[in-house]
Parts: sequence; structure tokens; C-alpha cells
Amino acid sequence: MSTDRSTVAAPARGGLMLENVSKTYGHGSKALLALQPTSLRMPVGSFTALLGPSGCGKSTLLRLLGDLEIPSAGTIQVNGVSPAQLRREHKTGVAFQDSALLPWRSVERNIGLPLELAGRGHDGESIQDLIELVGLGGFEKAKPSQLSGGMRQRVAIARALVLKPHLLLLDEPFGALDEMMRQRLNIELQRIWMQRATTTLLVTHSIQEAAFLADTVVVMSPRPGRILEEIPIPFERPRTTELLSSSDFHAICDRLARVLFGGGAEMDTSAA
Repeated sequence: MSTDRSTVAAPARGGLMLENVSKTYGHGSKALLALQPTSLRMPVGSFTALLGPSGCGKSTLLRLLGDLEIPSAGTIQVNGVSPAQLRREHKTGVAFQDSALLPWRSVERNIGLPLELAGRGHDGESIQDLIELVGLGGFEKAKPSQLSGGMRQRVAIARALVLKPHLLLLDEPFGALDEMMRQRLNIELQRIWMQRATTTLLVTHSIQEAAFLADTVVVMSPRPGRILEEIPIPFERPRTTELLSSSDFHAICDRLARVLFGGGAEMDTSAA
């Protein structure tokens, strides 16, 4: 298997573990079960995709991992610590569908914002390395209004990586982009991930995006969410656009679709 990773040293304690984690909103007769008891393992340096319909608990699970929500039951550990401790140590990176860049800040200053918030000051060398990593060399001084949607999302991913997180959470980061741009950024995200070796969880509605990017695709049911199946993806890296037209890739996508549609989901089967 060809990976060609220039790896960052992985944390000593191993990966992400969820044990019987559930989430309920409200109380009594108004209680809404968003996530059924869920257990999941993600090895250090792995790339996992959560695939499922809207409202199935994908984003809820991601928010639990990011300490943006508190589980109603169960336990979560990332490299042996809780999501709350990981967040306090600035070791969780998050990128959402909305890039949420500050419009008055340049590319380099948007990427450097987490460093400032963590009290670490401006690390020009680290920021420049990330700008080059996401392919935005020459745009250091550009404001968000001067960038395309795809470029803004690459800035958001660089910002999520600037503190060298142990866990990278991606919630539909390319969901608002057209199909061609989405495919290009899938290639870019794979390249970035291979060079950084960061444990990554991607939430997506797209079958092909999940199959193209992930080591394992976790398929979830409609609400209340539960894991229907964990499907390993066998393709070597780096994966190229030629893979998208192969019979093996179509077979994996068909398998994912059967699990989803068997669970009653309505899904986006568009290209990665």
C-alpha cells in the first residue's frame, strides 16, 4: 500500500473509543432520542466517514466528540482523555460546511487565529507551511471575499490543523460546493490528510465522497441514529479520479447504498 506520508508523530495512546454513547434532547414527554447507544473504534491516524441521512445523528456524534455537546450516557476517550480535556489542550480541530472565516482577516491571520486564542502567539513558519500544504501559496494576504468557496474551505481546514490536533472533525466541509469543485477538494483533502496523519472523522451525505476518502465508512440509520454497519474501504492510497470509474469502486458504493436504502434512508449518491 502506497501512502508516502511525511507523518507527524502519533500520540502514544491509541485512537478514539466510544462506549454505549447516546444523546437525548429534552425531558419527559418532550424527550427526543437523537442517538441510540453507539460504540465505535477509530485507530490513531485513521480516516473514518460517517454516512447517513439528515437527522440521523451524524453531526450530533461529531459534536459529542468535539465537546460541543455532552453525552446523555456512555463514555468517549480520544488518546486516553475525554473530549473536554482534548479541547482544553487545543488538540481538537473542527471544520464545518460554513468556513466561518473572519472577513476582515487575511488568509494567514485567519489560519493563525487558534494560535492567538490558545495564547501561543503568531507562528509565521507554521502558518506558512499550512498555506503551502493546502495549496494557497501567494494568497497569504487575501481576504475571504477575494477567495472562491473552495479556497475558503481550504483555509478553514488549515485553521483546524494549525494547533496540530490529535483529532480532526469535518462536518460536510464541501457540502455547499458544486460537484466538480467537491471532487477536486476531495483529492486535496486526501493529500493533506496523508501528509499530516491526523485521526479524522468526516460527516457526509455523499456515498462516493465517503468511499473515496475513508479507510472505514460507518453507515447510520435514520433517527434515532444507530450504526447499521462499518464497511472497510480496500483501495490503496493515493486514490485518484480514475478510481471513481472503476468497477471495484462502483461495487463498494453499491454496497453502501444497499445498507443505506435497506435502512430507509434517502441519500446523495453524487460523485465524490
